[in-house]
Amino acid sequence: VVGSYPQQGQNGVDCNGWVFVDDKLDIDGMARIEYYSCIGPAAISMNLAKPFIDDVKLDLVEDGNGKFRFELRSKSRVGASDYGVNKKRVNYLAQALRSKGWDAPKVIYGIGSYD
Repeated sequence: VVGSYPQQGQNGVDCNGWVFVDDKLDIDGMARIEYYSCIGPAAISMNLAKPFIDDVKLDLVEDGNGKFRFELRSKSRVGASDYGVNKKRVNYLAQALRSKGWDAPKVIYGIGSYD
């Protein structure tokens, strides 16, 4: 699912692609990914017209009963608000997981996010 995330972004976010920074999913159940924002007014005025970088971390966690779950965290590196970008990204990935039969709830709110 992560590998199928469009490099051109989706829903107005991540227009400058993404890259695996650390891909150890097959080895120890962990991966880190950098996503690069579109170049909009905020990037022009606050980030020298460079894309903002957001970090996503995936962890395979055992729950103690022999079952496993993935935990996904998406975080902006800069600023107090991401205007809903992380939520859009996580919900895109969650929808892709649900389409493959996973239980992946939709994120409906977040600190400093906007719809």
